[in-house]
Amino acid sequence: MEWAALCLEQGLLVGIPTETVYGLAGNAYNMAAVLSIFAAKRRPYNDPLIVHTDRLERVLTFAREMPPAAHALAAAFWPGPLTLLSFALMVMGHSMAPEFLENEIILIEPEGLAKEGSYVLALHNEAWTFRQLLRTEAGWALHALNPAFADEPVADLSCVRGVIVQKALPGRRRASKYYV
Repeated sequence: MEWAALCLEQGLLVGIPTETVYGLAGNAYNMAAVLSIFAAKRRPYNDPLIVHTDRLERVLTFAREMPPAAHALAAAFWPGPLTLLSFALMVMGHSMAPEFLENEIILIEPEGLAKEGSYVLALHNEAWTFRQLLRTEAGWALHALNPAFADEPVADLSCVRGVIVQKALPGRRRASKYYV
């Protein structure tokens, strides 16, 4: 263990056993180590890595905010077998069909560039909504792909909280689709 810790401190990669597979670990605070993981695994840069941490207070060095419920769960169960997904949601309903189907998992980049045509997560009229961002003559609109749902005009992009960068079906990683 001391040898592995020393390697990680120096920016080297280490193979580690997990509950199901062997993983490739690197120091998440060392950009060269992070890039080495992408290179070693031939992983696309838009396919996010999992960050493991030993302390709750370190979570906020990688995430801008942590919902109170997630904080309470982590405080109660860490260290232990609890995984928190910071930017993944499951599609519910059919307002974004046929591109996004119910039960698909979408990954959201909070700092992603929102532009016309992007699929976004927005806080609009005190409710979270998942839509396509479109430019209109009056400004912007949150557009549902299913024509049974009306567009929602927005004055500016301040309601956008993240950009969808990937979708996948649970358990079918190879069926993923990327949007950046």
